[in-house]
Amino acid sequence: MEEIDELYQAFSNVTAEESGNVISDENNRNLQYKDTYNIHVPKTRDKIVLDIGLIEKLRKECKEIKQTKFPYAEACLGVASLLLGAFLSALISQVAYELKFLSILFYSICPVGGIGCSVAYYFLRKNSMADAKKLADYVEEYIIVPAEESEE
Repeated sequence: MEEIDELYQAFSNVTAEESGNVISDENNRNLQYKDTYNIHVPKTRDKIVLDIGLIEKLRKECKEIKQTKFPYAEACLGVASLLLGAFLSALISQVAYELKFLSILFYSICPVGGIGCSVAYYFLRKNSMADAKKLADYVEEYIIVPAEESEE
């Protein structure tokens, strides 16, 4: 302790004092704390009986929809964008319309192919939207709404 006192004497505004243990060992062993939480109980909802057969039918339909294959509609959109972009780039770049391969490609093949792929995209996308609507209608047919059941 003498060494510490000597070190502290180098500073003019520092004093050193011994401190005792302010928490007794008897109280220190049994420290406890308490915390409270607000619990919000949700409103009670009506309960309905579900037919397992209906659930299995819905799961089967959902499984068929989830087994989607390659997105041909998106591939057609990409090819249509590429071909129509090549045609517009040729127009902007003022590529001469001659009897050469690039000229025929940019001014004859690209616009026709781009429009064809755009039409294919439209019909493929329409079919996929129809499939999603069909699934939604199918699910709505089998779901029981409690409000409608209680009115009958």
